[in-house]
Amino acid sequence: MTQRLERALFLHGRLRPNLLFANLLLLCIVIGLYLHLAGQSHLWSSGTVVSHPPGANSLNSLAPINLQSPNSDAEVRRRRFDARVHEVFGIAGQAASGRSHIASEHVTRRLGINRMFQDSEALNVQARADPPSFRWVVFTCHCAGDIGGPDCICGGLGDRLKGCVSAYYYGVFTNRAFAISMTFPDDVRSYLVPSNLDWSLDLAKLHGRTEVTVNLIDPPDDDRALLDGPDSWNDYDVVYVRTNRDLLSKMLQNHSWQLTREKYSLQNYHRESLVGSALRTLFQASPRMEHMLESIRKSIPNYRRLIKIGIQFRAGGQTGEGAFEHDTGGHRTSLDMANCFIARAVQFALDRRLRTDEVVYFLTSDHEAIQSQMSETLNDLGYKTFTTTGPLTHIDKPVHEAGDQSQEMKHRRTYIDWFLEAEMDYLVISRSGFGETAHFYTLNPTVRIRSVENNCVFDNSTDHSLWPVTSSSKGAFMTD
Repeated sequence: MTQRLERALFLHGRLRPNLLFANLLLLCIVIGLYLHLAGQSHLWSSGTVVSHPPGANSLNSLAPINLQSPNSDAEVRRRRFDARVHEVFGIAGQAASGRSHIASEHVTRRLGINRMFQDSEALNVQARADPPSFRWVVFTCHCAGDIGGPDCICGGLGDRLKGCVSAYYYGVFTNRAFAISMTFPDDVRSYLVPSNLDWSLDLAKLHGRTEVTVNLIDPPDDDRALLDGPDSWNDYDVVYVRTNRDLLSKMLQNHSWQLTREKYSLQNYHRESLVGSALRTLFQASPRMEHMLESIRKSIPNYRRLIKIGIQFRAGGQTGEGAFEHDTGGHRTSLDMANCFIARAVQFALDRRLRTDEVVYFLTSDHEAIQSQMSETLNDLGYKTFTTTGPLTHIDKPVHEAGDQSQEMKHRRTYIDWFLEAEMDYLVISRSGFGETAHFYTLNPTVRIRSVENNCVFDNSTDHSLWPVTSSSKGAFMTD
């Protein structure tokens, strides 16, 4: 008996350190898991520390693919393109005389815009390698004076994106390389980075060149110059452009640029396509922004399988929000029209016989109360909704949080909302550059609602659903 007791005590003494080590290890794992989950839940709303996402695991070993790209040589690519168009679409000529020529011309026109982007991207590659040897157009947004003064006005996000597209197309028509320098109120590259065309440039490399700064902010000073002559600023090596406007329609009317317009078949494209193609060529989410977006997607169960419907309500100066107190434009949306937006968005789901659990609504607005009201209404109708949180800001105005004078990522909510809008399957938007450019970015079905004498009027040239009635919000309804 004594021997058994001694042996038990001996084994207990040996096992005790092992058990202690195992308990400590388990405690560390639990604490680490808690900190990881807590960090994910506050990742984007705090905006203080955001790490880059880890590299995605390769799936090639699970589902191998053979990815092939077009020839990298532009001239070879063009010759092969012309030959393939004639070869593939010439088949139509065997069935009906004349069809092959029409089909081939149709394909060539529709793909003309591809050549435009290939040419501009190639030009930028060459120009970035030797900036002083090329002519440039640079979209600028800096603040050299008092905040809120005329030298510190660039417009909101939608206005700036339209301005970038206008400057880009000016470069296409005048054979200039293109760059963006947008540092007010913070560096745009915190949110947006180059996509296919690299527009980043150290402006110091252009010092010593002849230059001119063109102000096309509303009200415009020089927009007539885009209608008259081949290039009103031809005498300058570098044209710095400040604009918050979509000037593409004016440039397409300039007879001096007809050859370029025909070369790329630009007359065969709608404005939405031309603007959207340029936006996709120029911009994508920065790594930090994409990390924030992905954390939002993962927080919504079955996000990628759900039908996503977005509502953007732009109230303007009547919001009561400090960031928009000076925005009193008459084209903003009346608060009484909120039900029009809800009814139109729900109509899209009903027309497709979607169950309520198949749909999620994303709401964004410059008016927190209206956003909450719309969310509550949709929840009462049985639909899930989500909104982002964080400071409600206008990017033409700096934001200083208590004890923090930096501007880094302060406007993240504006950019996150814009990217979320762009990935919606269907959009209902206000007459606003913010919502319109998000629509142009993906060209998903969209309806724009505007007010005419307190009635809701629907501009639905790209809308695929039906709206049986146009009425005021108080009488807005849907029929089966």
